[in-house]
Amino acid sequence: MMQLQKKFPSFISMVTGDPRLYGLINSELVSVMKEVVTNAPFMYPSASGLVERFKETVANFEYGKRGVKYESEKIIPTTGLASALYLLQSAVLKPGDEIALFTPNHYFFGPSNQVEAVGASLRSIETYEEDGWLPRPEKLREAMSIKTRFLMVVNPQNPLGVVYPERTLKEICDIAAEFSVPVISDEIYGLITYDGTNAHSTAKFAGENLVLTLSGASKIFFATGLRVGYICPHGGTKKNQVFLESLKKTASLFGQTSSGIATPILAALIEMYSNRMHSVDIAINELQRRRDFAVKQINEIEGISMIPPLGALYTFPKIADLKGFADDYEFLYALARDENVGLLPGSLFGDTGGNHVRGLILPDVSVQTEAYERIRRFLKRSRVT
Repeated sequence: MMQLQKKFPSFISMVTGDPRLYGLINSELVSVMKEVVTNAPFMYPSASGLVERFKETVANFEYGKRGVKYESEKIIPTTGLASALYLLQSAVLKPGDEIALFTPNHYFFGPSNQVEAVGASLRSIETYEEDGWLPRPEKLREAMSIKTRFLMVVNPQNPLGVVYPERTLKEICDIAAEFSVPVISDEIYGLITYDGTNAHSTAKFAGENLVLTLSGASKIFFATGLRVGYICPHGGTKKNQVFLESLKKTASLFGQTSSGIATPILAALIEMYSNRMHSVDIAINELQRRRDFAVKQINEIEGISMIPPLGALYTFPKIADLKGFADDYEFLYALARDENVGLLPGSLFGDTGGNHVRGLILPDVSVQTEAYERIRRFLKRSRVT
């Protein structure tokens, strides 16, 4: 989609959740990177001492910001969240296994598709807009089986922008513990929330059940290209110790494939996580402004409605009537062709995402104004409303 934008400058892409593509940059990170490079920390990561310092920094950060204590020696740095997922899947999955996850969910076309390489599969637990996209406990119970190796939680959620309240997270953790199923909690958007909402960490409610918290630097520092993520294990019964040992051994085998983060980047992030979080607060304020504008614009378009996102970087509006189009794919193809606006079809994220589209709050308000005017014009002309 971004290639289309380069070829056709008038094309407005609201597809890729990469802040830098929309003019957002953390200038403090740029300054810190420059400072770090002048000190030439170009040795092997294993010889630098930076890996252990980074793990300690992450443990302090997660406790200070999210209220969960992790043992720093158990934290596993990875080259992005995709690498973290691949590592987890490689450590545990075998043919016939399942990962259960709530849908709509971006993992249905994202990194978890790696499960197919080992003959495992994704098990959808549908959520519904009439419930505010919150999971139904009975649906979760129905999905649990002897094949379930993980339950995956994404909070705040992509594409919905939902932030799970404490009650929901406790229900999820209680049911996972009931079936002795470890939880993978993707919290990459954990600090990107709106309207004063607090995205609680899943591990706070898990008791002794194993939770593997995933996060990283890409979103909060507007720096997806740094490719830095991490896995934080929390809790775990004796039964889970076998898995944790397998994870540790697999991480060791992967070596630089999973955790060979460049030492200048490690050094810069140690500084950012420790002392430069004020820049993140400024960034969230700007995102709140863009999110508020997107909500207002979308809900003023006849024939479209949306639950306001409370976290992450996305909008997930519903098109009231797709009359005249076979499905959301055909609708968006016509929109791109006629009005040069790119969005993602909601059904890409799961069946209950049909009649929805995923957009972004990232573009500046001037770009959003033009994009939503084009969508309004298209809907009026095509008489979908």
